[in-house]
Amino acid sequence: MKDKITDYIKDFLNDPNNFKNIKNRSEADFQFELGYFLKAIKKINSLRFEYQFKDLYFKNKQILKKEADICILKENNVSVDVCIEIKLLKKDSGSTNFFASCFEDICYLLQLKNEKEIRKGYFVLLCSDTTIIKSKRVSIGSEFWKDFELDDMGNRLLKALSEYTEDDLPNINSYNHTKLRDFIKEEYVSVGLAEKKIKYSFIPVKNSKYAYCLVEI
Repeated sequence: MKDKITDYIKDFLNDPNNFKNIKNRSEADFQFELGYFLKAIKKINSLRFEYQFKDLYFKNKQILKKEADICILKENNVSVDVCIEIKLLKKDSGSTNFFASCFEDICYLLQLKNEKEIRKGYFVLLCSDTTIIKSKRVSIGSEFWKDFELDDMGNRLLKALSEYTEDDLPNINSYNHTKLRDFIKEEYVSVGLAEKKIKYSFIPVKNSKYAYCLVEI
């Protein structure tokens, strides 16, 4: 199973039948539908939703979140093998706060891996309206979901996740944003995210398109 999870997730993401009417659906829809796909179609029975890493959360106050969207347990049905986080980008969610939420999920997966709580993590970013990532409008953090930055000559360049700093985050005073800022200052973050980039696959569905990116941690 270890070598097949990536393929299973891509099978789900590349099937337009799973994304009908995507503009009017919720993030929770896709969490449960991916879970159902993995359990019913791919026969992965050891699957949990909103899995809580409570012991780790209370032991390490810098852990960004208490629970994960989807977890696949190891054969012992106790410890976790794979963790999946999902975000849905809709037309009204293209903000710096959304960027921070996505980046928090990615860093959370990296934390879990660094703490040896999981073998592998997957961050799935679904985009319900591709005009959002094709727009030329620029805002702080927008390069994250537009999958490019511009150099001095105006050329589009993919930006490695390790290049994002606390200055790219919105200026919001909250406990989690403070923890996220502290976390991305650490050197081992750049090691874990060095070559990973947000790069989309575009899928046609019913005279329109949706897009997704899959980041493996």
